[in-house]
Amino acid sequence: MGNVIVVLVEGITDQISLESVIEDIFSKYKINFYLFEGDITTRTGITPSNIKKNIGDFINYEIKKKGLSGKDIKEVIHIVDTDGAFCKEEYMEIGDVKKFYYTEDKIIAKNINDIKIRNEHKTLNLNALINMDKILRNVPYKIYYFSSNLEHVFHNCLNLNSETKRKLANELEDRFEENPNLFLEIINSQNIKAPGNYEESWKYLKLNNNSLKRASNLHLYFLEKKII
Repeated sequence: MGNVIVVLVEGITDQISLESVIEDIFSKYKINFYLFEGDITTRTGITPSNIKKNIGDFINYEIKKKGLSGKDIKEVIHIVDTDGAFCKEEYMEIGDVKKFYYTEDKIIAKNINDIKIRNEHKTLNLNALINMDKILRNVPYKIYYFSSNLEHVFHNCLNLNSETKRKLANELEDRFEENPNLFLEIINSQNIKAPGNYEESWKYLKLNNNSLKRASNLHLYFLEKKII
C-alpha cells in the first residue's frame, strides 16, 4: 500500500481551507489535493455507469503529472457539497433569482424543473459513489459531504460569491494553521456532525430537506483513523 492520500474536491477554496490542516494531521503521509474545478456529479455526460471510470481517469492523469502510479496511493477521499440534491419538490420554490438560491429549508430558482433535473442527475451519481468502495484497481475510496456546502459548515453562510469564498478560505486556513484541533472540533461538534455511521449518515442526508441543513459526515473519516 502506498503513502499518498488523495483528496478530491470541487475547487480551490476547498483546497485552501483544508489542505494544510489535513497535511498537519496526517504528517506521516503525503497529501495530494486534486480539483475537479466544479461538481463532477452534475457534469454533462457523467452518469452512474461511467462516473467511476471518469474519476479513475482523472486521478491517473493527476498522479502521472507528479510521477506517481496507482500503487503509490494509500486511499482516496472524495469531498462533495450536497447543494440540496436530495430535496423533493415540496422544498423547491419559484423566485426571481439568477441562479439557484439556497436556504436551510428550500431551493429557489426561476424554474422548478431546472432544480428537479439537476437534483436527479446529481443524486443518481452520488448514489453510485456512495456504494463504491474502490477506485482505480484496489485503492480504497469513500465519499464524504458538506451540507449544503463547505462555507455553510464552517462559516454558517450560504449563497456566497467567489471573492467572499476565497477570503473566508484564506481566513480558515490561517485559523487551522494556528490550531489544527479546531478543525476536528468543528466537524465533530454536535450541531455539525451527521448522525450515525457512514451508511446512516447518507440515509440521514436523503430525508426530507436534510441535504440543505448544516451538516457533514467528514468526522467519520477521522473517527475511523482514531484521531477523534
